[in-house]
Amino acid sequence: MKRVYSVTICGKNDCVVMTEAEASMIAMKYGKHIAMYDMTTRHHMKPEHLQKAQRYEQREWAGRGVSFSKGIKVGKFGGAAPVDWTYEDLINVKLEALNG
Repeated sequence: MKRVYSVTICGKNDCVVMTEAEASMIAMKYGKHIAMYDMTTRHHMKPEHLQKAQRYEQREWAGRGVSFSKGIKVGKFGGAAPVDWTYEDLINVKLEALNG
């Protein structure tokens, strides 16, 4: 069953739709560099409710090439990074690429 996970790696955060097995593989790959929470369990967020493309278009910084890192500058809880990850992105990319 697909679930929505909030994934934070190296200060960048996004919600990603994955199965529990996929989430486990991502957690093993990134180890201590990742914080991941099951938003389906915590907040009853369903994959069909996650409309990422529309969400990013509505943000005021969309299209400006602006990037924020979590914990720096913007937002009540320390900010956000406008990234758009999928499971395939996370499993195929190297940690060094996310640091840049």
